[in-house]
Amino acid sequence: MVRVGHEDGNTRRLNPDEKASKEIQINSIDLEIIIENSGLAWWDQNFSTGKITRSKNWSTMLGYEPQEINADIEGWSQLIHPDDRFWVEQAVRKHESGQTPLFEVEHRMRTKDGKWKWILNWGKVIERDVNGKPVRAVGTHMDITCRKEIEIEKAVLIHKLENALKEIKILRGIIPICSHCKRIRDDKGIWMLLESYIQERSEAEFSHGMCPECIKEQYPDLYAKIRLDTT
Repeated sequence: MVRVGHEDGNTRRLNPDEKASKEIQINSIDLEIIIENSGLAWWDQNFSTGKITRSKNWSTMLGYEPQEINADIEGWSQLIHPDDRFWVEQAVRKHESGQTPLFEVEHRMRTKDGKWKWILNWGKVIERDVNGKPVRAVGTHMDITCRKEIEIEKAVLIHKLENALKEIKILRGIIPICSHCKRIRDDKGIWMLLESYIQERSEAEFSHGMCPECIKEQYPDLYAKIRLDTT
């Protein structure tokens, strides 16, 4: 039994219709509290009037007060990141036309301080007219900025690692090399200069010179002069 109190302390019994309405109101408040405490914000779109009813935290999630955002589709779309707007609106059109069972996208929205937050936007048309046109849709917003930043950071790291691995070329295995001319035989049986073989399989660059022993053997006069100049 549900009773309503009066200022004079008396109570009166609610009739069945009033009781049902009161219970619906209480359940609606409880549901809204549960949704908001779970980190979700909700929206309810009326296609006939163009009005969108939103929970308070739909706006405060982005740093705005509810009255600062128009209660229509434009109030939402103008906050979407320009790079995301096309494919978000495309997803909306596909669902409203009945091509997809629901609307679910991740996109960025502008906060009051000019920054961007990633939002998981889920929605569904729950009522259509006889021609299949949407009449009412409901949905939720969830702030997923932290998760997206981790995903983006991970993707960038993987990309850098993949590029680094592509740049690394390591010579492995037994490499046949001529003991006289020092040419190397490749996997096709072609004998190549040592420099050519290594350059094709690494990022190494070569500069040529002569070690002291070769200078002594090939150019003894030059070697003697160098020795004299350094002593």
